Amino acid sequence: MNRRISRTTTLLTGVLCAALTATACSGTSDSPKGKSGGTLNVVSLTPPSTFNPARAGITVGENWYTPLAYDSLIHRGPNSKYEPGLATSWKYVGKGNREFQLTLRPGVKFADGTPVTTDAVVKSLRYTFADPNSPQAPAIGKVTVEATGKRTVTLKLAQPNPEMPYQLSSTTHLSSVISAKGLANKKALGHETFGAGPYVLDEKATVSGDHYTYTPNPNYYNKSAIRYDKVVIKVVSSANAALSLLKTGAADVAQGDINTLDSAKSANLKTYSTLVAETGIQLSGRAKGAGAKPLRNKLVRQALNYAVDRKAIAEGMLHGTGKPVNQLGTPGTPEYLEAEADRYAFDPKKAKSLLAKAGYPNGFSATLLSFTANPPTSDVAQAVISDWAKIGVKVRAVNASDSARYSREYLGAAHPMVSYGWGYIPFFLYAKNFYLPTPGLKYGGEDAKLMSLVKRGDAATGAEQRALRDQATRRAVELSWIVPVTSFSVFYYTSPKVKGVKVDLKRPLLDLTELSPA
Repeated sequence: MNRRISRTTTLLTGVLCAALTATACSGTSDSPKGKSGGTLNVVSLTPPSTFNPARAGITVGENWYTPLAYDSLIHRGPNSKYEPGLATSWKYVGKGNREFQLTLRPGVKFADGTPVTTDAVVKSLRYTFADPNSPQAPAIGKVTVEATGKRTVTLKLAQPNPEMPYQLSSTTHLSSVISAKGLANKKALGHETFGAGPYVLDEKATVSGDHYTYTPNPNYYNKSAIRYDKVVIKVVSSANAALSLLKTGAADVAQGDINTLDSAKSANLKTYSTLVAETGIQLSGRAKGAGAKPLRNKLVRQALNYAVDRKAIAEGMLHGTGKPVNQLGTPGTPEYLEAEADRYAFDPKKAKSLLAKAGYPNGFSATLLSFTANPPTSDVAQAVISDWAKIGVKVRAVNASDSARYSREYLGAAHPMVSYGWGYIPFFLYAKNFYLPTPGLKYGGEDAKLMSLVKRGDAATGAEQRALRDQATRRAVELSWIVPVTSFSVFYYTSPKVKGVKVDLKRPLLDLTELSPA
């Protein structure tokens, strides 16, 4: 079978996990130290859906817009190392992972000149956590936020959460602190910036949908971290167009794809490629739309897993840059269980048998939400739909061309099937999004045993936590609420004039604030 991705557009994903797989420069990163000044010209294949950090997207390309103007409480550095941001330190209080305390950096101001106080942080977090349109907040659940000292903020959680450093990091934007002026004018949050990051959006030099211009924040506390006089993000429609701008010297940084990689290398550009954790299909028996009822049967879900030719998809569509997967997680990460690697080997005959046993000998019909701006996930979804048709399961793809619609229909559970592209996120978040019923989400099952294993793991630490999580993964694989298919790669290109690129197994998202002139 020769399935190939025809689009020459970006490889996007949700929160990404990756391992460096190919690079035309030495190592996985280079030093950010160097000259300063000038303009950093960046090319993205994705415009921002909003500048409101509470609602901002975290896909490749779209994730570039928020961190330039908004500092988070915690910075997630290379290899997922947590570093001080607007908070200088953080810790859990007591046992059970239900109380988390942060100490704020003193003397910090927002770009508008007002101070970043505990009151400002508390109000910003409360707004973000309560926003019904936040794609990240539902995973935290009920939380109270209080100022517990002149420089301390404390979060009290209704449920144990062992991954608060991740969730309050620069990866998620949940703790991208918004000034009082921004909170007072929420409509303006969509097109202006009100943060305490190194840059501010220059609306007068910005044309929405075409290019976005940032200039230095005069009140930024760390002047040495501002390495450019201006950052301009140009939006184009394809990786070929992005590459052309790099070749002519009109751009310094761009997203790429597998179809443009050889050309980028031959042009003596620095190329970086990271293997994204996986893409596949998430299932729900509680969603709206045709096909939800059959999915409540475990045999049906297992049949759908057996019916997918993962090897053909990974090798044919992704030009050998993908790797078949049948569980959440990427080989080499703690969540991946080698013992489960051969589960659900391609077996359409067994798939048909399971469907018949479940009472659906002729299959059934369903709808699937697909994000067409994300070629790997949408193209893989089409290949899966084709495989399922061979066992009588007729799936109609409902295509969302922008992240706002995708998030809205996903959060609203408008369809019992949804394509996903998830990378390295902590187990706690995998479980929230894929294993358990979560307030605000309709995906995942309601298995008491799985729920117990996850909750016990959330409150545990060390070896006990790892053992409980492994048991939970095995249980989740058996229940089959997801149909993992393949990993895929995301690509970045830079000119020789840029240094500071850092991508690795746990943090492949390119951070523009770390770049500097070579």
